[in-house]
Amino acid sequence: MVNVQGNIRIRITKATGEVNSTSVNIDDISITDYSGTGTNVDLKDPTSLHVYALNGNLYVNNLPEQAEINIYDLAGKLLKRSNEPVISLENSGMYLIKIISQGNTRTFKVLNK
Repeated sequence: MVNVQGNIRIRITKATGEVNSTSVNIDDISITDYSGTGTNVDLKDPTSLHVYALNGNLYVNNLPEQAEINIYDLAGKLLKRSNEPVISLENSGMYLIKIISQGNTRTFKVLNK
């Protein structure tokens, strides 16, 4: 994992000694922006939050301060509670994600592969 602040540029160059290499293969790359503090996020605004699952983790971008995240299975059973923007999901499948902040609630459906 590389933690870099500010603007970055990635340059891909041909390795020394390779002959006639015309392609580049990249596997399992993930870029996540944690720069937003989420202090002024309005849960009523449908574009204010971005919730997704990737590689066994749930990510909530722009999570408001003091927000609570509840993770449920599709039967409605509460599986986990957290207030962190990255949460480990133990099993693959569909989850219901409920985010509560300052009396407002948003619910998302997320597939963890």
